[in-house]
Amino acid sequence: MAYDSLATYILALLELMGNQDSSVDNPPLGLARRAGATSSTFDVPALKLLHALIEHSPSPETMSRELIVELAKCEISAVKQLVDDLDGDRSVSPNDWASIVHQELRQTAGNTTYLTALASH
Repeated sequence: MAYDSLATYILALLELMGNQDSSVDNPPLGLARRAGATSSTFDVPALKLLHALIEHSPSPETMSRELIVELAKCEISAVKQLVDDLDGDRSVSPNDWASIVHQELRQTAGNTTYLTALASH
């Protein structure tokens, strides 16, 4: 059995969120903003920024670990347990894990402000 990387799980979650929750006015996890000069602002969906940071990072595992730490703060015990389980057991497929986490986030209206703050940072 292949051992999936942590990045594989996080990327699956971000892709699922982007596919199912995409809204131009209210993207999942909000917008990551960089204010430049007074006449310049840059808005990009935080989800896309986080995906790109992991996908193109010299260390996708390190970036994924950062995101996992913030995801565990969402105040949903089931999600925290799923996140904790990734450290010792990755027998569930990344897509199945992403589906379960995503469902819990949507049903319970978990606190995703930590993820949004990470993307904005």
